Amino acid sequence: MSYIVPIGPYHPALEEPVHAKLYTDGEQITEAEVFIGYNHRGIEKLCQERNFIQTLVLVERVCGICSHSHALGYAMAIEGIMHQADENYSPAKRGQYIRVIISELERLHSHLLWIGIALHIIGHDSMFMHTWDDRELVMDILEELTGNRVNYGMVTIGGARRDISAEQAQDVRKMLDKIEVFNLKLRDMLLSDKTVALRTKGVGILTTEDSNRIGAVGPHARASNVPVDVRIDAPYICYDDFEFEKCVYPSCDVFSRVVVRVLENIESIKIIRQALENLPKGPINKGVMIPKVPAGEYMVRVEAPRGQLCYKVNTDGGTTNQRVSIHVPTFKNAPTVPTMLKGNSVADAGLIIASIDPCFSCMDR
Repeated sequence: MSYIVPIGPYHPALEEPVHAKLYTDGEQITEAEVFIGYNHRGIEKLCQERNFIQTLVLVERVCGICSHSHALGYAMAIEGIMHQADENYSPAKRGQYIRVIISELERLHSHLLWIGIALHIIGHDSMFMHTWDDRELVMDILEELTGNRVNYGMVTIGGARRDISAEQAQDVRKMLDKIEVFNLKLRDMLLSDKTVALRTKGVGILTTEDSNRIGAVGPHARASNVPVDVRIDAPYICYDDFEFEKCVYPSCDVFSRVVVRVLENIESIKIIRQALENLPKGPINKGVMIPKVPAGEYMVRVEAPRGQLCYKVNTDGGTTNQRVSIHVPTFKNAPTVPTMLKGNSVADAGLIIASIDPCFSCMDR
């Protein structure tokens, strides 16, 4: 018998609104469609009514999980416009290193959140609790450094808003030592656990060819054996100062997406340690509250936790943005879902949709 099984847009298993329509033959999915755009908030339009510091506060609220990446992307675009007008303009180096530290702490927080949810969907609730317990350690450190567990407010145009003291740096190192031990254990468990293997191996296949054809980004693409990472391919702020590896895995299934994020956590820990060890002396920003921004346009790419995030900003020399255009990674990864669902069972649909680590808050900005 053939059925159409709807999932969402409002569903007990989904925290954000997305609608997947599954065409099934018995329990097997033969075709699938995904519909988005249920929660549009008009943030890009609101940016045109605010000055450059107010816009930083606004774009941080595009998403609660990758808020720093949005503020960073916008600030870098404004700094690019200012550099076009004055070649001597550049953000404070110490501020750039602080931006990297917060970026990688945010990546740890985001990946641990997703890994925990994946383990919960699989039915591994004890490991889900352990994973989120370690996520709490990361969020506690973010609160110590910034004053907030989400929407950190650490970015300003020209650098960082808050410094990191020697005592805080030591607390970060202690936290990294704890979660590194856990992530190594988690990696070994995921690679050997039979329950995880039965629920994830061979499920939700996205081949390397399909990933390239559709244009997947971030960990989702790297889990399909596509070696893309903006931090290495087109280094921004000061990522070229650090040694770390692209985390690529070849199995192209949900299992691969879990493993890639655990491996990326280990690389993020490496980057944070290097940044703390080599934190430059000097000011953290340019000391200007609200900068005067000349007319111009600039586009930047940032490797957010979910993948490539693009900001394009146009200014006209006034006190507000002429246009802010935001292109988020979930918009690139969502079209891969129908391909991944095809040939799988209805029981695996929730896990497959979740495997892209979707952020409909970003997508429906």
